[in-house]
Amino acid sequence: MLKTREVLEMCRRCYVFKYDNKWHFEKPEHLRDRDPDERIPVRFSQCSACIEEALAIYDMEYI
Repeated sequence: MLKTREVLEMCRRCYVFKYDNKWHFEKPEHLRDRDPDERIPVRFSQCSACIEEALAIYDMEYI
């Protein structure tokens, strides 16, 4: 679970959330009950599926 000051990690391509050391399509439970106008710090990265897809496309360019 995220702590109050912790940053939420999100994939910049497919918008999945990372928490509990896994990628999830659902928003974390504790964020669903919060005020929708409350600001939550988000750090964008790429999930493992998007990284694999990008590497596969890159490899296909040189075949």
